[in-house]
Amino acid sequence: MSDSDGEEVDPAVAGSSDDEEGSEGPDDEEPEGLTHLERGFEFMLTLIRSETPWRGNGSGEWAPQMLDDTLGDIDADRERGRFPPDFGVNYTTATFHYATMLHVAAMEEKLGCVRVLLRRGADVTMRDVSGQTPLHMAMYNGSAAAALLLAAGADVNAQMSPGRSPLVMSAQFGRPHTSHILLRSGAHINGPLAARFDDPALWDNAMGDPDRVVDARALIDAVRAAGSYKAYLRALRAPLVALRRLCAGGRAGPGPDCPEVLRRLFPSPPPAQPAKTRTRSAALVESTVRTELPDEIFLTILQYWSTVQTDAMPVSMGPDEYDEANEEARNRANADSSSDSE
Repeated sequence: MSDSDGEEVDPAVAGSSDDEEGSEGPDDEEPEGLTHLERGFEFMLTLIRSETPWRGNGSGEWAPQMLDDTLGDIDADRERGRFPPDFGVNYTTATFHYATMLHVAAMEEKLGCVRVLLRRGADVTMRDVSGQTPLHMAMYNGSAAAALLLAAGADVNAQMSPGRSPLVMSAQFGRPHTSHILLRSGAHINGPLAARFDDPALWDNAMGDPDRVVDARALIDAVRAAGSYKAYLRALRAPLVALRRLCAGGRAGPGPDCPEVLRRLFPSPPPAQPAKTRTRSAALVESTVRTELPDEIFLTILQYWSTVQTDAMPVSMGPDEYDEANEEARNRANADSSSDSE
């Protein structure tokens, strides 16, 4: 925004300098119908929503830094009495439906701005006119903002209306990966919400990609059938741990196109050396291969892999796919046993 001389002006703090005689106070109405504070708030929302480089910067990183600087200036001016106590990182007004800056940053998946707001004390529990918390808003566009909010203490089971939790919204929007994050953080799936997931209208009115909604519903159904998210994960991980042990014993192995990280998770034993040439160092290497990844570390790495590789992650497989994989593993193990006995 520029003044009449073409110089850059920060609308969020414009007028925050010592008031001249006849200047407007912070609560006076602007010609467009917004108060002085609301215009500053609107400017900060524009910062948050903007992804285009400013002045041809090309990095797109200017918005979080400028937001941080603006909020710092506002805090300093508020301490000097130039702004009312409620004008700051948690400012909200009926004109903007009582949404805070954090609501907008979460909905727009502006992670840099989300981090700035959280660092400056943004309240993760505040609700807009519809009763939505920032975590509800994060369901619209993805999972990264949701993870940041949950780490900051957001209530994973907050409901904007009866039966309208973040998990329900993530399922409706067809975001199974986000649902995994919510479930891992303790999202309720049984109890009062069971009827909600059983309601055909929930799925008939789904707003996401149809295939992704099917995936999200399959996840919800599988977790409910298992009784809990932990039980669901245990059932999925058991055959993976068994497969790792088969690989370590030389009875199974990764395919030629297997990613390197999975080769490390499912290591094959090193080729055996003749007893006379087998050195102490070779024995140490073989021992290391067998023991370098205990099961608990293996599962931790596998969970990380599942988080960053959505399309390839084992936990994204449906129950039918796991049944097929388990059956194939059993058949392969039986075939290996038969060949060994011959």
